[in-house]
Amino acid sequence: MIPQLTENPGKTITITAREVLQPYRFVGFSGHVCGAGEKSLGVAASQSSPFHVDEDAAVVTDGVVIVEASEKIDLVEISKGVAITSDINGRGAKAGGGDAVNGYAISPSSGPGDHIRLKMV
Repeated sequence: MIPQLTENPGKTITITAREVLQPYRFVGFSGHVCGAGEKSLGVAASQSSPFHVDEDAAVVTDGVVIVEASEKIDLVEISKGVAITSDINGRGAKAGGGDAVNGYAISPSSGPGDHIRLKMV
């Protein structure tokens, strides 16, 4: 359960999952989990179970979504417009030099496995 976070998703498309895709994680353009620092197609839509191989996966491509974080993101970073990219597991991570920006955090994370609200770009 994702407590007290709301989404305002924009467009949702379907893509064939090429591997298991967990809800709230970045999805690459190929239907695989988005790689570290890569541009994502979007975020696997929220649901109670993952999307399985060769299954149609719902991917949110814009708007405000919930993303599983891979690290702590604090309010000071949010106030400065912290850019978010994908880690190797498709979780949201702070973008560094050369990383593709997939959105901007608009809520904090206490650490790995926590969830944030993300304004997608």
